Amino acid sequence: MPTIPCEETNGMAELRKVLQRNVGACDLYSELGKMVAAKLLSLAVVFLLVQTEYCHAQNLYVIERKGQYGFSDRSGKEVIRPNYSAVKTFSEGLAAVYQDGKWGFINADGKAEIGFQFQEVEGFSNGLAAVRKEQWGFINRNGKEAIPFRFLDARPFSEGLAPVEDHNGWLFIDDKGAPVSGLTGFDDAKCFAEGLAPVQVGDKWRFITPKGVQSFPQEYNSAASFSDHLAVVQQKEDGKYGFIDRSGRYVVDPTFDDARPFAEGFAAVRVNKRWGYIGTSGESRIAKIFPFFAGDFAQGLAAVSSPVDGAAVYVDADGRSQFFKSKKPASVERGTSDYSMVRLEASSSPLSADVYLVPAYIWDLGDNNATPPSHLDDSGLRDFMQEHFDYLQGETNLQKDVIEQKYTVLFVLGKKTKKRTLDARIGVNHISETFDHR
Repeated sequence: MPTIPCEETNGMAELRKVLQRNVGACDLYSELGKMVAAKLLSLAVVFLLVQTEYCHAQNLYVIERKGQYGFSDRSGKEVIRPNYSAVKTFSEGLAAVYQDGKWGFINADGKAEIGFQFQEVEGFSNGLAAVRKEQWGFINRNGKEAIPFRFLDARPFSEGLAPVEDHNGWLFIDDKGAPVSGLTGFDDAKCFAEGLAPVQVGDKWRFITPKGVQSFPQEYNSAASFSDHLAVVQQKEDGKYGFIDRSGRYVVDPTFDDARPFAEGFAAVRVNKRWGYIGTSGESRIAKIFPFFAGDFAQGLAAVSSPVDGAAVYVDADGRSQFFKSKKPASVERGTSDYSMVRLEASSSPLSADVYLVPAYIWDLGDNNATPPSHLDDSGLRDFMQEHFDYLQGETNLQKDVIEQKYTVLFVLGKKTKKRTLDARIGVNHISETFDHR
């Protein structure tokens, strides 16, 4: 859901000035006027404080350490200790966290704001959060019931409306919980954004207005809410994904095997089993090198899967790795994914060499329009390895799970670098290198 950028809070200073002028003007009228203006100023100060908290929270990123989840700042420094079994990103200053079988909410300082009592939760939007006990309902920021628990399913509020499911299907409610006329009887529904919402009727998706009117005739196998003035849809003919504008016209042609909505000007797209990012005109922004997933950008970073072992790493808008969200390798059962994991054992003599694994497709083609590593001299190759810390798998002797594929393996000891190739396949893969002691 959209969040308020931190820069916008600077405008709150102007609000404070306006209200202060109004307080002064009220001196010319009545004590009642002064009381009203003073109350408005007090509310503005509270709003400023809340917005400051939102901005602090927006700059926190989910991390996993030793099976527990917490939050870091943009440098990767731990801010909220990983103490939870699961967490969700911050929204409107609060984050959902899971502990002892229940969900609750914490603030940006890591303090519990709403107790652990829910079976499922969504993040806050429009001041309300969808939560489930036995059924779904909505709570306010104080954890108080705002809309009764009577729904089979619920999604967040956006533009004053929320899609919910009851025994008659999906419908939209207002912030009082009342059904909205003309917005009932759907087989599925997603949030309004930029004045339109995708809804499912039968086995096809269409876009409707807040009056329930179909916005344009085209229908799709699947559709997501608009963001950055575009919506990702899956066309009926061949199942490919593309991006349409509010008239239903394709702005980015449907050529992708999978795709996610735009966020901060980037959309994750999948082609030939790998994810990368495009811009709003369809141009490549970050090369398609990520195997398992590529997440949405938030505050300048996105979590992607490492090309080596599938671990989650944050990248910036240039595609450069920043820090690990989680160092856990991907865990997939053979035959259930486009990728499989295999065992690698690497050794060197002496044992203190660093081992870098560079997937062959990156070694030969490069990433993000950079010179392929295979064309770099020793100095350039060292710079490449320093930038791609996620390719550093540790010191020998090394034993770990990696993606089944071809690699260029770099052994680095002091100023010496030796290169080997490895076609990692099912079973245990061994590779070693010896450095001359002279």
